[in-house]
Amino acid sequence: MKAFTYESMRGRSSWSVGDRELMAACGACLEEDMRSLLSAGASPSQVEDALAVCLAFNATNRLADALGFAMLSIEGFAAGARYLLSSGYK
Repeated sequence: MKAFTYESMRGRSSWSVGDRELMAACGACLEEDMRSLLSAGASPSQVEDALAVCLAFNATNRLADALGFAMLSIEGFAAGARYLLSSGYK
């Protein structure tokens, strides 16, 4: 495990060491958040669903940043919201 952790945190990567440290810190916070959700009555399935949503939006945000997507206008966000309300995610 020590070798795996070292390689993950300090080995070759397109992520900087700082980025990897931040991801590790966020993971630790996330674990505590998940425990809090479970203690508050959320089911493991609900927690898993929440994590899947976070993953999907995190990936989308990273791709948008990397590819330089432009932000929508207020009207664009409103049109997107209307579409999602009527059609859902497809």
